[in-house]
Amino acid sequence: MKICIVGDSDSIHNKRWGEYFIDKGYEVHVITEGKDRIDGATMHYIFRVFRLKNKINLIIRPIIGGLMTWWFIRKIKPDVVHAQYAMSYGLYAACSGFHPLVVGVWGDDVLITPNKSKLFKYIINFVITSADYITTFSECLSKRVHELHSNSKNICVILPWNKEEYSNNDISNDLIKSLNIPDDAFVVLSPRNMMEMYRIKTIVECIPKIKHAVVFIFVKGNADEKYFNNILLLIKNRGINNIKILDRWLSNDEMKTLYTLSDITISLPITDELSASVREAILCKSHVIIGEFDESQDINQYKELLNLKCFVSGNDSTELSDKINYYITHKAELEKEVTENYTKINEYCKHDCFLDKMEKIYIELINGNK
Repeated sequence: MKICIVGDSDSIHNKRWGEYFIDKGYEVHVITEGKDRIDGATMHYIFRVFRLKNKINLIIRPIIGGLMTWWFIRKIKPDVVHAQYAMSYGLYAACSGFHPLVVGVWGDDVLITPNKSKLFKYIINFVITSADYITTFSECLSKRVHELHSNSKNICVILPWNKEEYSNNDISNDLIKSLNIPDDAFVVLSPRNMMEMYRIKTIVECIPKIKHAVVFIFVKGNADEKYFNNILLLIKNRGINNIKILDRWLSNDEMKTLYTLSDITISLPITDELSASVREAILCKSHVIIGEFDESQDINQYKELLNLKCFVSGNDSTELSDKINYYITHKAELEKEVTENYTKINEYCKHDCFLDKMEKIYIELINGNK
């Protein structure tokens, strides 16, 4: 089976997606505007117009991206194409006219983008309509896809890892050694990309209000460079020195190590509710603090799934620091909530929603397209 992924190669989720199928022995091609390679995959890079801003780039970028994706797909002749993220890569793949086409929606591409303009809503609907199958990271996103296009039948939740991912305790001793964190330290992790949509500023602003010795670890990830530099300036201006920033790509085992090492994992998204990152943290038995997102989003099911004390407003650094201070001085309660959340998420993740299911869907789509 020849699989073509159209998506950002800098994303850890796309790296996992590609690596899983490469390890299974499939031929994997990646069409991307990203800079990173995915080991074992054949890379095809889209020329991206970085220097052109605003409305000009909004016109030129999709034209170049669409044409180059169409050309690459013709050249690759894949059995199946899977575009990750509806607004950009999904549009490129949909314009190619290739089938079977799978489109993965990630969060803001269906929760926020369609509300920005009639044109963006039309584009998202076009992409959804063009897809033979839609994958999402959560039921909330699946529901949103149905709201945008009521005839969307082939939708399923696929988490970007396999069932055995968290059945072992593989950790990176090299990473632990490089962090040089005392064994008795209280560790708080921010695993999300350092971008405005993850409200990293709120986390940084809460740090001076912590009344106890704490080590904060931030993962730069696929950061917005301007926002990242502003965060660095904020850290400097506030005189914060108990922060460690990891500014390189991290392997699956390294991410698992960070979650396992952390007493608390913070995720303050504005769109993507119970993200894959939050579920990973819980499965590694790190407590989570989750920022509530836009009130229009349906998160009640997640508040029912997790302990209500996990949630904060997301924009209030004082509320966040109070929450961290409380857990530091109430470790028995922290451990109790960790156990409760682990039990619930572990049961939830027993459902058939992993990459091995995606493999079966690919095969069904290919056989149905013959």
